Amino acid sequence: MNRYEQLMHNSLLSKLRIAQFLVALAIYTSLLLMPDLELGGGDMKNFALHALGNCLLMLSTWTASGGRFKSVAPAIFVIPFSLFVELAQGLTDNRTPELIDIAANFCGVFVGIIACKIANTVIINPLKKIKVEQPSSASD
Repeated sequence: MNRYEQLMHNSLLSKLRIAQFLVALAIYTSLLLMPDLELGGGDMKNFALHALGNCLLMLSTWTASGGRFKSVAPAIFVIPFSLFVELAQGLTDNRTPELIDIAANFCGVFVGIIACKIANTVIINPLKKIKVEQPSSASD
């Protein structure tokens, strides 16, 4: 068994990964559906916030999977979810879906895919190389 497998079998870490993912989904959804905040900074700041939110959602989804999937697999969830939430803004009284926001979402997912690939190289692959001895069971 390697260190990565040992961590993946830890029930507390599994619960924490799922909990962080559910919190990330709640934050992401509520921020996109709440009334638009006048933060100043104009369209570039709005674009950057959408991209950052999607990048973080992508990383959160990848983390929830324990890095078991290639970085494109979490995108299969994040892209439709992101589009759904963006379109759901049309159901609110004070938000509207915009093409520039969808473009920002895609940019964020793309940056998230790159970040997942980097994290896989820097974190997951080295953990897979660390061999961990199984504790032997005491035999009578």
